[in-house]
Amino acid sequence: MIQNPKLVITMVAADSPALAGGLRSGDTISAVSTEKIAIPSDVLTPETVSEFIAMHGEEKINVSYVRGKESGTVSVLPGNGIIPDRKAIGISMDVIGTLSLPVHKAFFEGARTTINLAKTIAVGLATFLYDAVRGSSDLSQVTGPVGIVGLVGDASRLGFIYLLSFTAFISINLAVINVIPFPALDGGRLLFVIIESIKRSPISPKVANTMNAVGFFLLVGLMVLVTVHDVLKLF
Repeated sequence: MIQNPKLVITMVAADSPALAGGLRSGDTISAVSTEKIAIPSDVLTPETVSEFIAMHGEEKINVSYVRGKESGTVSVLPGNGIIPDRKAIGISMDVIGTLSLPVHKAFFEGARTTINLAKTIAVGLATFLYDAVRGSSDLSQVTGPVGIVGLVGDASRLGFIYLLSFTAFISINLAVINVIPFPALDGGRLLFVIIESIKRSPISPKVANTMNAVGFFLLVGLMVLVTVHDVLKLF
């Protein structure tokens, strides 16, 4: 059973009423109301808050929050275009708490979560590469070191567990990317080994080195492109 559950803002959309009102990722929502009606505190969930905002989209929504040792209340007017066909204030939420498990169950849950994350990341990466080949990939969904620094800050505001989980998520991302059969990556080296085992002779060192060099410069170029994109998003 989850202990000490609380409704936390995990993301605030850019140019949203919530951001303009002063809400931030990591804020704990303690109450949501209009001038006439409020959501009972014992049923505060992402679903009830989203439905409440959509149903009272023409009224100002009062959101009470706790941020560290501070607390406050902001009034925001829901807007259009954030969620299709309904009004919203531009926040993502999640119920955060502590789940204590015996060591053996914790190990099992950790392994299962790691496998599921790896599968999800692999599917997402494959979809992105497929869209890139078709010329329809969305670069805004990709971030580099600069963008990750901002995400680390958001995760740290949610708490140590979220920061630890985000660190694990980044590590799994790197592991999945590293096994892609592309020159300069470990996956590229594995591909060379497979080719050599099939042809029963080693690949020419000159060919292998050239391919690794080309792959390395392509990866560096992609990293520079993503970094420039991250920097531009700061302004």
